[in-house]
Amino acid sequence: MDDYYGTTCVGVAFATSTGGSGDITQLSWVDSGEPLTCIYQDDYEEERSAIDPTVFTGFDGKTYLVTGGGVIHGTEVNESTLKPLSGNFFSVDDPSWVELARGEYLTNEDEYDWVEAPYVWPIESNGVQYYFLFVNWGACCSGKQSTYNIRVGRSTSPLGPFVDKNNKDLMDGGGSLLLETDGYVIGPGHVGIYDDSIMTFHYYDERRVGGASWVAEKSISIVNGWPVLGDELLSSYGSGGGSNTSTYNDSPFRFKVRKQGRWITRDCIWVSKDTSSRCALNGVPSMCADTCNINNCLDGNAKFKVEWKGKQRTRKCTWVAKKQTAKRCNIDGMKDTCRDTCGQC
Repeated sequence: MDDYYGTTCVGVAFATSTGGSGDITQLSWVDSGEPLTCIYQDDYEEERSAIDPTVFTGFDGKTYLVTGGGVIHGTEVNESTLKPLSGNFFSVDDPSWVELARGEYLTNEDEYDWVEAPYVWPIESNGVQYYFLFVNWGACCSGKQSTYNIRVGRSTSPLGPFVDKNNKDLMDGGGSLLLETDGYVIGPGHVGIYDDSIMTFHYYDERRVGGASWVAEKSISIVNGWPVLGDELLSSYGSGGGSNTSTYNDSPFRFKVRKQGRWITRDCIWVSKDTSSRCALNGVPSMCADTCNINNCLDGNAKFKVEWKGKQRTRKCTWVAKKQTAKRCNIDGMKDTCRDTCGQC
């Protein structure tokens, strides 16, 4: 959270189940009542923020909080409350807080570029207990112009120092490139890892209308002491999870679908998470030809969301056919939605 005057803080909320033990479908969230840490921008000449927190348990059994924008920093925290053991907010003068990483050093400007989105992955490989610190360099949140890229350093201590493959400290501008823009995957960032084998990240999909953002997964493993990613996205736009033979693409638009008696708005990525049941819903196969392995060249028969004259509108393929068909078929994604009307058959 932040305020108008440049103070940024990290908070936490805890959940209890209202549906009985272990029921995560009915949760009640309550915040802790006060921040875990804050940064007052007026205290620093360089831009700093308390954002993008991550919490992890080290091989020593202790719990740590890592956060920050501009400069990444971390400290040991109480495993129950997640409050710093020191009881103090971050300060460069507090020895209980450790600075871990900066951005790329900009020679022409004699300063370090912005860095954010830290994530620490403790994992043992070949008998060595590593801590890998992932961060993001570049510009986020700029659609297809995003330059976000994921960097990594490692340490054998939970709070560093972290160095890259060239043994350069991440506080000195080090950071080995792990993932950057590649094909339709624009500006990947903000790592998460589960099962010690799958890395999640968000990105802008160049194929989607307006380059809409999405979340994807890649396999991750340790090879010769460093993280290595699989070549393929395990889940992403148009991924049906099987060996599809459809010659038609999914519609990139979000569309209306009726499920369990109510209308919801979803897209083909949602369908790909459970094709066996979701491809059976009325209207879905016509919108998600690739995911549902459909070879019939038909118009999508669901209502979909499309930007027209600067506004998001709900339309059907009959709207495309009614007038200005050529112009409307040239809207990004329309030919994969209204295949018959737009002459794709």
